[in-house]
Parts: sequence; structure tokens; C-alpha cells
Amino acid sequence: MYTIALLTCQDFPDLTVSDQQLIPELFKLGIVADVAIWDDPDINWKKYDALGFQKYLGLFY
Repeated sequence: MYTIALLTCQDFPDLTVSDQQLIPELFKLGIVADVAIWDDPDINWKKYDALGFQKYLGLFY
């Protein structure tokens, strides 16, 4: 299985509702997706094959 980290921040540790829906869809494709707070020093980044970034435009207005 391919493993990715869906990156988020302290303000959205559980992702948005629409982002949460991505996890089971990715699993159907053989991809395990974990939620990871991007600046968490305890995360072992080497266990991931890829990182998923999202830009929240609404945060900058």
C-alpha cells in the first residue's frame, strides 16, 4: 500500500468535512492517508511515500 500524509495545521487538526471524505476514496485506490499537522516534531516523515498539501485561500482575506 502507498501511504500519504494529508497535511494540516493546529487550527484544523481533523481536516475540513470535505477533506475527510478524501480518506476513504483514497483507500479505495490502495492509498492509506493519515492526517498530519505539518509542524509536529513527533511525526516520522520517512514513513510516508508522499505529502498532500492544500491551500486554504479563505485564511488570507
